[in-house]
Amino acid sequence: MREEVIEKNPRERLKAEKHPLDILEELPTIIDRGYEDTPEEDMVRLQWYGLYHDKPRVGYFLLRVKVPGGILNPEQLRVVGELSSRFGDYAEITLRQDIQLHYIRLEHLPDVFESLKSVNLFPVGACGDTVRNITTCPLCGLEKDELFDVRECVQKLEGFFHHPENRDYFNLPRKFKITVSACPYHCNMPEMHDLAFVGTVFEGKEGFAVWIGGGLSSTPRIARKLGIFVEKERVLSLAKAVVDLWSEDPENRKSFVKARFKYMVDRLGVEKIKSMILERLDFTPQPLDEEPLPVKRYFHTGVGRQKQEGFYYLGIPLPAGRVRGSQLLALAELAQEFNLSIRLSQRQNIILVNISQEDLREVRDRVKELGFKLDVGETRAISVACTSDPFCNYSVGSAKEALLELLDYLEEKLGKIEGVSIGVDGCPHACAHHWLNDIGLQATHLRHPDGSVETTYNLVLRGGYGRRASIGKIVAKKVPLDRVKVYVERLILAFRSSKFEEFYEFVNSKSDEELLSIMEGKTTQAKEEVKRSVKIRIFGPLTRFSGGLSELEVSANTVRTALEHLEKEFEGFKGRLFDEGGELKPFVKVFLNEEDVSFLKGLETPLKDGDELMLYPALAGGSHTFDELELHELALEFEEKPAQELLVWAIENFHPRLYIAWSGQVEDMVLLDMAWRINPDVRVFAVDTGRLHEETYRLMQEVEDRYGVRVEVYFPDAKDVEELTRKYGINCFYKSVELRHLCCHVRKVKPLLKALSQVDAWITGLRREQWASRHNIMKIEVDHDHGQIVKINPLADWSEREVWEYIKKNVVPYNKLYEAGFRSIGCEPCTRPVAPFEDPRAGRWWWEKDAPKECGMHCSIETGGFEKIADKVIKEEKDGSEDT
Repeated sequence: MREEVIEKNPRERLKAEKHPLDILEELPTIIDRGYEDTPEEDMVRLQWYGLYHDKPRVGYFLLRVKVPGGILNPEQLRVVGELSSRFGDYAEITLRQDIQLHYIRLEHLPDVFESLKSVNLFPVGACGDTVRNITTCPLCGLEKDELFDVRECVQKLEGFFHHPENRDYFNLPRKFKITVSACPYHCNMPEMHDLAFVGTVFEGKEGFAVWIGGGLSSTPRIARKLGIFVEKERVLSLAKAVVDLWSEDPENRKSFVKARFKYMVDRLGVEKIKSMILERLDFTPQPLDEEPLPVKRYFHTGVGRQKQEGFYYLGIPLPAGRVRGSQLLALAELAQEFNLSIRLSQRQNIILVNISQEDLREVRDRVKELGFKLDVGETRAISVACTSDPFCNYSVGSAKEALLELLDYLEEKLGKIEGVSIGVDGCPHACAHHWLNDIGLQATHLRHPDGSVETTYNLVLRGGYGRRASIGKIVAKKVPLDRVKVYVERLILAFRSSKFEEFYEFVNSKSDEELLSIMEGKTTQAKEEVKRSVKIRIFGPLTRFSGGLSELEVSANTVRTALEHLEKEFEGFKGRLFDEGGELKPFVKVFLNEEDVSFLKGLETPLKDGDELMLYPALAGGSHTFDELELHELALEFEEKPAQELLVWAIENFHPRLYIAWSGQVEDMVLLDMAWRINPDVRVFAVDTGRLHEETYRLMQEVEDRYGVRVEVYFPDAKDVEELTRKYGINCFYKSVELRHLCCHVRKVKPLLKALSQVDAWITGLRREQWASRHNIMKIEVDHDHGQIVKINPLADWSEREVWEYIKKNVVPYNKLYEAGFRSIGCEPCTRPVAPFEDPRAGRWWWEKDAPKECGMHCSIETGGFEKIADKVIKEEKDGSEDT
């Protein structure tokens, strides 16, 4: 089993070859060697010490400083403030009570690490496949209504799981998130954790309910309740049992994509997991019939009394979690002067605690003098945003800037806003909980035909924390920020004028159509019209949305109202028939008495008694529709299935609006051969940059001769190429990283956009093994970089050996460049053979230093690596500047 795991999961191979903690011993060598000559695998191992590539990947890092429980003393804050001041005068608070710094290079690390060690903040285990920062209520031990103090529990968990001698706990299948709190408000958001200890008092004893298997990202889960009570002295024992149970099961290491604990809970079920946990314990937890509920939603904002008589806390709202290093230093001095402590909250705020009543006014005034705004509405104080642009390599759009722009707009129009939380994410990973906040925004890209990119947002409603814990739903897709502002403004106005006290109740009292109507400013008053009796017949796979029902009668006066009836009556049809503009989605064809309604008056075609509407899946011009959550769940379903099954699914659901991407690589030939055996009419496309190898052109002709498949070739715009070479030279890509990316943009990315605008899904040969930052590639993804079409990667879990075994077994033709030592093939000037000991992508753009080995054809969500430097160059040109 172990050999299989190591071959199939490159992440496990990386850890088996060198334990990530051991990378610290090699740090002097790595610094001497230099960023550009350090293997990407070692860069990944540095995550175990809190380091990630800053965007773009040119030698700068994000450093995550782990703060257990979010508890800091003035000296610790001073050191963090000094580092922040030194590196960009910038820091950010995360939703896990960490502090993140940026602009750090390898050569800075020894000094940075020593500074953090001196105040017990050395970030071992801050990231990587570890138990992440242990979180709790930021006022633990201080909140006047808390059930009991949990600080000792936090310290025990931190001391065990993050002690470097416990090396097994730094080699988990993936990250593991634990929270422990007895806060009456559940401000630590236990519902989204792998393991949550939720404070309660049972039969006079202090302890916890235990919840497991929560988590967000692209496949969100609300934590499942075990129905057991654990005394607080037993917390570490139970946590070890849960983590060991998950970590020791090799099934959880086969795939990095399915490694999270929530998937094990899905696979085995809560009761089975519960029994397996109990078997590992040397004590028997008591059954708990009634799970604890929060008294209300409250995130410790503003000024409040502590349980200690005569002392107060002061919440300092940070705009999107941002703070300057100079401000941190000043807060540290203030805390030292007044003998205060500092807490970090899960809403990205700072809380000063232990303020005496006589000092409260002065401390508050001094904080305001530092530039912090304290008199803000609740919505500004509790809304959150992920790191996103300009730092995060996964981000496809701004989160922090978008949140602040949105809040500024709303407050200008509506004044201070209360009772609504907003979470903005730059990608599907949901670090800012867009699934759980009252209003969630997730950045995505709208690609225009000219190749330009517009950042837009999916708008999520119906999510909730605490008593309302639930996963939200995407109600509107690809909405530009200017329109998002108006949408949210109208929602809040409608909420204020409603009878509901909570925003959650308000949005869940409305259908998606009603919410869209409110956001779009449309009247919701129905006209007094006589409705006709109409028969609807549903054909083919569409019947799965109606629970198998193929025929029904409804009362309606237009085609639109008849289809709206389907969406209201059948859960499966909800959100599937109409797009965000209220038009019919392309996957379905509607006929009225055997005539296509698109040739009548479309959705507004009037109906009369006895009319018959027929719904067919579109055979061309559209694809079967899937929402984002459904696609990610399908990705999990296909994770352990053979590539051929996934190709069958793709062809059945998307052909003919489905492309196989072909560039002459051996993976492309495997996919073409497999797909051709399923359907000889598969469509294949290639981008001819004008600089391909001759061997690639020969293979393209061989494909057409052998398979009878015409490769649909897309070319760069001749004017763009002419302009590029006139301005910068025929081989401008050798001059700078920016010009190489501009060349890739002109010759590759823009033709790719043209190709993908013709289809609803595309198939690629991406494999996790190809590059250390591709470990998280899913077999089915929503391609946010190309208008949210579907991206399918059937070979994601294949090894290079398996690829060549298929080629040889099935006598598949391949590019003869492989026989010359090439292992990654692109344009002729930009690829070279590699030695057996070199990384396969070392032959790409080998002359570049401190640059990502990506061209931009694959979205940053998949690779985590491509910074669209070309966008910067293009913008400079449009602004009249040609200085590159």
